Amino acid sequence: MSSSSVKFKPKGSNPFTPGIGETPPCVAGREAEMAELNGYLHRLREQGKGKVAVMFAPRGNGKTVLLHWLAEQCTAAGMVVARATPERDGCLPIAKMQALLLPDITPDTSQLSIGGGVNLGAAALSIRWTAKGTKQSRPFDDHLKEACDMAPRVLLVDEAHQWHGGDRPEFIGMCQPVMDQHPFFVVIAGTPGLMSVISQGVTGIDRVPVLCPGLLELAAAIDAIRIPLEASGIAISDTAIEEVANDAQRYPFFLQVWGSALWGHAAEHGIQHLNDEHAQAAKASVDALRARFYERRFEEIAKDDGLRIAAIAVSDAFGIRGEYDHDGVVDIIDLALMPGIPDERTRRQEARVLFERLIELGFVWKPDGLPPVHPGIPSLMAYIADKRTERQPEVPAADLQRIGAAAAKRLGA
Repeated sequence: MSSSSVKFKPKGSNPFTPGIGETPPCVAGREAEMAELNGYLHRLREQGKGKVAVMFAPRGNGKTVLLHWLAEQCTAAGMVVARATPERDGCLPIAKMQALLLPDITPDTSQLSIGGGVNLGAAALSIRWTAKGTKQSRPFDDHLKEACDMAPRVLLVDEAHQWHGGDRPEFIGMCQPVMDQHPFFVVIAGTPGLMSVISQGVTGIDRVPVLCPGLLELAAAIDAIRIPLEASGIAISDTAIEEVANDAQRYPFFLQVWGSALWGHAAEHGIQHLNDEHAQAAKASVDALRARFYERRFEEIAKDDGLRIAAIAVSDAFGIRGEYDHDGVVDIIDLALMPGIPDERTRRQEARVLFERLIELGFVWKPDGLPPVHPGIPSLMAYIADKRTERQPEVPAADLQRIGAAAAKRLGA
């Protein structure tokens, strides 16, 4: 049998990871965020002082991936890492908080009345903690300081937009006094509504450093797919890879979906050199998954009539013009609500509430907390704008032009 008749097989298994929080084979385009986080780790090691940092972005932009990467860096450097996600009661699991302390430290459960409905998350900071084999008990932060001096401690809180329990203000308030003298580093990550959640009852949180990983630059988006393909022995033409990156709108999650589809197509058909035609063939599976993803997101929005009206109106507006500020988006929602809410003051208040809810969902967001407002996932907006049967009366073009012009003036465009 000639070598030319041997069907090509990629090296290894499919490297792409289009899942929740999975670490992609190539973390491209996050050099700035990694450098900033590495700077905090250096301060932790060299100066013995900690920091609270906040990270927010719409779902699928790689926050959890960065947390995975950071955890690996910390562990390799001999630091103790605890990862936590708020539970249903909105508090951090007490076991995760205990993981920050030395191994023989346990909560004095005699002070807890679990049957009485005591919130364990909030109670964890106010009850006494005891070293195994002793009767001496001390507050949580005293034990934490001692543990940090043995080895730096790092707490990574994911999905922190759900951290609305009673332990949140108490815990964040405790952090700074500990960090001033001890190596304790905390990263709080969540969706764009995160800041409004964690700032409740907490002073100074608006002054902490903020990281906002958004859509990748085109070159980084291309690398995220091309590098893993080449490692598998698969080449792809420049035109095909650029078209793929643009179709994914440089959105990290869909770049992984596209990469997985391209790798699968090459493996199934024994293709070592992918071109535009092959990319087009692989697009069918990408489109199918994307449609399911978008429909779930739209169903999440459509549970509330007002939110559905707001999302469709905002999607239409962004399809016509790409940039609005906070007031411009509120104006758009206000106009869409007008047929159902005649009273101007009530309508304006509802428009503001709906805008904040769209931010909480990551449907729109403001990177770094600054204008202009950006789509969370641009192609999701296009999908929702096409929900013709769900449409409310369209905002008149003249009104959109007026709103857009006013927003541009405020933005200095």
